[in-house]
Amino acid sequence: AAMTGQLMRAGGTRALAPDALDRFLEDRAASIETGIGADAGTAGMSVLKQDFAEVLQVFSDVLRQPRFDQGRMEVAKRGAEAGIARQNDDPNGIASREFGKLMYGAASPFARSSTYATVQAITRDDLVAWHAKYLHPDQTILAVHGDITQAEALAAIRKVFGDWPRGPKQVI
Repeated sequence: AAMTGQLMRAGGTRALAPDALDRFLEDRAASIETGIGADAGTAGMSVLKQDFAEVLQVFSDVLRQPRFDQGRMEVAKRGAEAGIARQNDDPNGIASREFGKLMYGAASPFARSSTYATVQAITRDDLVAWHAKYLHPDQTILAVHGDITQAEALAAIRKVFGDWPRGPKQVI
């Protein structure tokens, strides 16, 4: 999940390769960020008003049609492995990791820790499958704030997200 969240943005979209997405955002002084933690995911964008509609379309593509670029995935894996190599450098990190195991049990998602083996086992197909299973509008909250009217925001959102199909019913 965490790698899916990281690569939704960093890995580009079907329409924009990662470097092209980076340039598109830089040219507009805009940002799009995504991430997924143990129990929730977030995505956000920051953009100047004159570029809102155009960047909102790309934001929709990041959420709905991520590319999960293989090269960027390898970079993310190396970063995760570097984090594993340093996981015992900070006493607070050790305490937090062990506390999760004691509180929730070692099998709980809140107690899991990445290992070299689990990171290396992740494939692009895993990210695509996770995204297809869990990322849908019926499990999403969208908020807009800034120099925009409610009518403008609703019209723009309906235009780019209006055809996003509901996902499969999730059993928790």
